Amino acid sequence: MNEQKKSYNDYKNPNISEQKQNSTDLAAQVISFVGHTKLNIDDWEVLTRIIKQLNKPEFNASRKVLRSMQTKFETIRNKYQR
Repeated sequence: MNEQKKSYNDYKNPNISEQKQNSTDLAAQVISFVGHTKLNIDDWEVLTRIIKQLNKPEFNASRKVLRSMQTKFETIRNKYQR
């Protein structure tokens, strides 16, 4: 019974914020894309800056900043899709 309450409380009040979860997911997507795609130097520099920002331990960004990073990544990714 206590385990059920704990799992329910963890579901309702997760320890990891939504922004932190989104930034972790975005970092994983960018790292995967960089690892599997041959990029020109300008795009590579932009994506490595995004990765460095997302992996900082003190990184606490608003949704607006995360959306901006996401759109930059999607713009670059769309250039390389066939």
